[in-house]
Amino acid sequence: MSQHFEQLNFNSSKPLYSQITDIIEKMIKDKEIPVGGKLPPQNDLRKIFNVSIDTMRVALSQLVKEGYISCRPTHGTIVISDSPQKGPNMVKNSMVCFVTCTGPLRRTLNNPYFYSFISGAESSAREKGISLMCKTLSASDEELIFNGNEKNVSGLIVAGQPMAGHIKMIKKTRIPFILIGDVYQKERTDEGADVLTTDDFRNTYDAAKYLAGLGHRRIAMLASRPNTYPWDREELNGYSQALKDSGLEPDENLVVNAGSNTEDDICMAMRALIDKGAAFTALILTSLPKLYLCTMKVFSERNMRVPDDVSIIAVDDMPGLTRITANAEDVGSLAFQRLFMRLTDPGWKPERVKIECRLIEGSTTRKL
Repeated sequence: MSQHFEQLNFNSSKPLYSQITDIIEKMIKDKEIPVGGKLPPQNDLRKIFNVSIDTMRVALSQLVKEGYISCRPTHGTIVISDSPQKGPNMVKNSMVCFVTCTGPLRRTLNNPYFYSFISGAESSAREKGISLMCKTLSASDEELIFNGNEKNVSGLIVAGQPMAGHIKMIKKTRIPFILIGDVYQKERTDEGADVLTTDDFRNTYDAAKYLAGLGHRRIAMLASRPNTYPWDREELNGYSQALKDSGLEPDENLVVNAGSNTEDDICMAMRALIDKGAAFTALILTSLPKLYLCTMKVFSERNMRVPDDVSIIAVDDMPGLTRITANAEDVGSLAFQRLFMRLTDPGWKPERVKIECRLIEGSTTRKL
């Protein structure tokens, strides 16, 4: 999303850093820069406003103090609130717990992406003098146990594959929490907590449009469970709309249902797509790494090469692939900042915060 910044009045008696703070604050309040969105790099902002880097840093530090943004040297400047309020601070010896919910549909503990979530959350927690502990919660557990630290845990960051049973156990603790991703159920429900999520429609839309822009006209999509969960339906709708906007007719034969998401089901679905003669030159994968690994196994069996025979783009994070993805450390950092806001802001209200994703070009796509 392009951002247009007002020009400074260099003849005004108001300090330049204060003018910049006011301009950016107004853009955030007017949702021109949404919660979860990023500001341009400091050096780019300095050039936009035609000020020194020191002036720019002072302006941004003021927005950090007021609770609008979070600045991390290696990951940029993220908007964390459009209406921060002052409230009581957390005690220095308090803890936040990162709860990873395990289940059959999504890799968690052995997925490097989750360690990046934790790393981002831990880095932001450390800046506030707060400790981060990690717990795993299985659907078969009877309760969430903190090993004697119950009195020190102020909030929970919940990620992985949260299901209704997990949420029931989490709510029993009466500890405020935030969700990274939706609860795995047929319809979305209000859990009274912030939900950090990507724009599922936009992600598959951007993936399909990118492939169409490379000249592909037969674009398939491999999804774990199309039409089962709300985000699955949004992914399918985004894919279909992108094809229509590119002048292409959606073909239901090119939408592959990976079934129960086991290796056998995924491989069987890919073999069926190839065997029925539904020719395709590009493929969108909606989750990784299992879909990718199984796809490559089948392609190897059929002597199909990537990207020579088929271009692949993923809506997830896997180095080397062309992909639409969010920075996992940024997500973890934003999750902590939103939880901290809930714990310190008397005016806090739960929100769905859409995380900004970007296209990263890898070696798995080519122009026709």
